[in-house]
Amino acid sequence: MKKFLQIYVCFSAFIQAFWLERKAATAIEYALMAGGIALVIIAVVFAIGDELAVLFQEVEDGFSGP
Repeated sequence: MKKFLQIYVCFSAFIQAFWLERKAATAIEYALMAGGIALVIIAVVFAIGDELAVLFQEVEDGFSGP
């Protein structure tokens, strides 16, 4: 029973230290924001990708001359 109590106390201390640590939470929040921004960029590129391809082709044709 004493060994179980020691394990419980150690585990409680670990959980409490992890819970009070705010750096990990901040890093996770930044990672979620970066992931969200990346998803928005990918969605925009796929949404206007064909239009961009046409625009770049027109620019390329403009450089090649009449």
